[in-house]
Amino acid sequence: MSRAPGDGRSATGMIGLGLLGSAIAQRLLEHGLEVVGFDIDPGRAPELGIEAADSPAQLAARVERIVLCLPDSAAVEEVCGGSSGLLSAAASRLELVIDCTTGDPDRSEALAGRMGGAGIAFVEAEVSGSSELMLSGEAALLVGAERGSLEAAAELLNALSPVVFHLGPVGAGAKMKLVSNLAVGLNRLVL
Repeated sequence: MSRAPGDGRSATGMIGLGLLGSAIAQRLLEHGLEVVGFDIDPGRAPELGIEAADSPAQLAARVERIVLCLPDSAAVEEVCGGSSGLLSAAASRLELVIDCTTGDPDRSEALAGRMGGAGIAFVEAEVSGSSELMLSGEAALLVGAERGSLEAAAELLNALSPVVFHLGPVGAGAKMKLVSNLAVGLNRLVL
């Protein structure tokens, strides 16, 4: 499908516009991508200078690709499968979801299966680094995805970071992020 600026389909959706989500949206904008956002705080998208969607379902009806950056796996499951979630969109255009949430590997695997059953590729892209590192292009992505989904996500992943580690299927990125967080926590405890 061809993408032209301003056609609605060329835009990338961004759900979750907190510190890290805002940094992700800014990286996408810096790479010339149109971004439409959704956050439970409706003022966040306008603060970033991007158009706001009213719900995840509305976003899924407008765009083919969505990046998630939410507090936890429960929030991701609600955004994807809730009553106004991505899977509830009547006329969905959605083809790809990239989840940057630090989440539960088992829940990510289950959700990937559910999204795949609806014809939507699901990629986990755990962020190793802070919002500041994301903004400067120095954060790394710990990716779990099937090969075809990884290829579909390559443009967005490369816009977010020059350092992308594909670690295996969905769940592998979350497991590595948990190990990384444990190592950082132990290091801080020792110091």
